[in-house]
Amino acid sequence: MYRLFFIVLIVLIPSAVEAVEIQLGHSDSRLGIKCTKPEEAHKTQAKRKIQEFLSVYRPKTIQQNLARIILCGELLLYDLAWVRGTYDLNQRAIWIETDSHTGTTYMFHHEFSSILLLNFMKKAPRKWLSFTKKWSSFNKESYIRNWRLINMNWKVDPRLRDKGFFYPYSQQSLEDDFNVMAGIHFPNIDYYNQLIKEGRKHYPINQKFLLLKDFYKGLLK
Repeated sequence: MYRLFFIVLIVLIPSAVEAVEIQLGHSDSRLGIKCTKPEEAHKTQAKRKIQEFLSVYRPKTIQQNLARIILCGELLLYDLAWVRGTYDLNQRAIWIETDSHTGTTYMFHHEFSSILLLNFMKKAPRKWLSFTKKWSSFNKESYIRNWRLINMNWKVDPRLRDKGFFYPYSQQSLEDDFNVMAGIHFPNIDYYNQLIKEGRKHYPINQKFLLLKDFYKGLLK
């Protein structure tokens, strides 16, 4: 079946380019992913957001970790409608539900951070264990590991942040916790910058941001 796509070019060195393939509305039944094509207006907006997203990272980081971005008008993951993004490590691919919401930029960094995190685990298992131990040391409670037991809202709860979790979603797992922090840190949008400023007033959150910045050394431009 013919699939529409466009190409985002990334300059690696003056004489060569690499490409990330951007697909529209590509589902994957093996992964439980249902993805419809986005509206025309949202495709144009997403193209700009993709360029902003990719510009944050070194070309080598993208080349080694990301091959495809799939844009969706509506995204379902095992029929769950609240999911706005997902990824597949083997395909080096991320699926993003795109619309006019500023959260689309957040989601690019959120999902890509999973690929970076898991590849780090594979390449440097000892450093991974050290990193996860430090990260988890700032939690006052264990991860819940069951989204059904979490009140999935995005309201500010100072008590939760004092426990080391930016949002209730962050309580699910270290990966989800890391995703939230990365998604907030990189868009460089006033709204997210203010979130960071407020979040870092809480000691556990501030320490996690410091670990996050150290993790991304060498991955960013």
